[in-house]
Formats: sequence, structure tokens, C-alpha cells
Amino acid sequence: SGLGSVFGEEIRNKRGLAYSVGGVADYYLGMPVIGFSANPVRNRTEEAFGVVADLMKSSYDTAKVFSEIPDNTWDRQWQSFRYSRILERATPMGRIGERMAVVTGTLSPELYQEPIEDWKVTRKDTQKYFENHWEKSVVVMSVVGEAAELRPLAQKFFPGFEIKVLPYKDTIHASGYER
Repeated sequence: SGLGSVFGEEIRNKRGLAYSVGGVADYYLGMPVIGFSANPVRNRTEEAFGVVADLMKSSYDTAKVFSEIPDNTWDRQWQSFRYSRILERATPMGRIGERMAVVTGTLSPELYQEPIEDWKVTRKDTQKYFENHWEKSVVVMSVVGEAAELRPLAQKFFPGFEIKVLPYKDTIHASGYER
């Protein structure tokens, strides 16, 4: 669930800018991650960059997206999230993962003790979480494609970002990540 679904609705379903949009793993190299992945339709890449930049600002930077989501969408997303947690908890690995989330601080001990069906998190709580998480995060954006086409778009829509180009052959070798 999460923002990947919200972004998917806007980027793929409403605007048809990408073939797919999805959430990403919760952790990368031991660091917490929030975000999504998408593969834009090539002839609409510039528009997709603009929409992604706006969504990132309204979701992470200002977190105002949480007050703008319609009630029925919020309720559906929240229910979907709880159902996925119930399914996860049904497996031994899921239960271990949930206990680990308590230990690492991504799940409060109080929430862990409560039945998932009773979990109540307000929009304000969610907004505050994302604002705090964003402030403490290193922001990394990865774009795959022709650097000559994508670099100007990255500079235009994400002006404060440092841009590194990794040739494809370097991405399949460890040496490409040692820079």
C-alpha cells in the first residue's frame, strides 16, 4: 500500500505516464527508505518527471498529500495496509520481521501489542511521520535510460540534486558503486 499506490494512481492510472509504478523496499543498505519506482512512457518522460517532482514535494517535503487524499481512498489504502500486515503476521518470517521492526524502531511496541484490526493511525500522525522521516533522510533518485536525454530533465525538475551517470556496464560490477 503506502504512497506507491497513491503515486501509481496519479502517474499510471489517471495520467498514463508510466507502464508501472510500485513501492520500494523499506530498507536499503540498512537505511530506512521511502519511495517508489516507475518506468515512464518514453515520449512522456518530461511530463512524468514534472509529476514525480510535484508528488515528491507534496508527499515528502510538505506531506500535504495526506490531507488531500479523498476519504474513501484513505480508508481503502489503510484497510489494504492492515490486511497485508495480517497476512505477513501469518508466516514465521513475517512474525520475526515484525519483531525486528519493533527492535529497530519502525514499529512502536504499543502498536505491536495491539491487534492489527484495531490499529488506528490518523492522517496527521502519518503526515508527521513522513515529514520527520524526510528531514532525516538522504534523498536518492535513480533513473535508467539515455543520460543525454535524462540529465537535462533531472536538472530541471530536481535542481538541488547531484547527478552521477553510471554507464550500464558499470552497474553490473561492484566497481561502479565504489565512487
